[in-house]
Amino acid sequence: MSFRYGVEVIPEPAFVAWAHRKRKLICDQYGSWAAEMFMVHLTVAEFFQCPDDAVEALTTGLSRLAEASRKASPGFILSHRGVATFPGVVGTVFLDFTPPPPRVTRGRPRPVALLSLHRSIIDMMRGMPAVVPSLKYAEAVYWPHLTLMQSATISRPIFDEVVEFAKAVVGRPTPSLPAETRAWRLTLVRFESTAADAVADGWDQGRWAADLRWTLLASYPL
Repeated sequence: MSFRYGVEVIPEPAFVAWAHRKRKLICDQYGSWAAEMFMVHLTVAEFFQCPDDAVEALTTGLSRLAEASRKASPGFILSHRGVATFPGVVGTVFLDFTPPPPRVTRGRPRPVALLSLHRSIIDMMRGMPAVVPSLKYAEAVYWPHLTLMQSATISRPIFDEVVEFAKAVVGRPTPSLPAETRAWRLTLVRFESTAADAVADGWDQGRWAADLRWTLLASYPL
């Protein structure tokens, strides 16, 4: 058994309900339920290592950053660009929440609220020697997304069908099919899996899908 942690942004409840129905339909149709093993969320930092004695400091820091974000941009807008995939990756489909380029104010870029929150959290984690951030989100370009299918074992032709199906299920944004929502909560989650611990890099390879369990440790309003 091994443990990992995740920091996630949860959209407002009405959007969560809408996205959950879409995600369930896509996963059920193609027999892949890994995405449904999570709450509906946008990842800020996922599957990072944190010893038990550092969790309290982590929760204190997240509470402080959530409060600062709430004061600066209460319930900031989250806008998706529709269904997308990662280049060269088969088996994962998501709603792409990548923000537009930061606005420029008096000659300086004004950071987008989600990107600013992400950077503050990653910087905080880097300053905690006991915490090992996931390099996928700490070092690479942050790609905020809401997963609709994840780590499915399917062929490329079937995956192309999945993408077509997902786009039809999600549809184009209309008043009844929202493209925008607002940030609602910032959460800290503890994950555990025996299957992921059985092989090297099992957490990165999706081995957790066999038996993932999670516990919500803390939740802060945004």
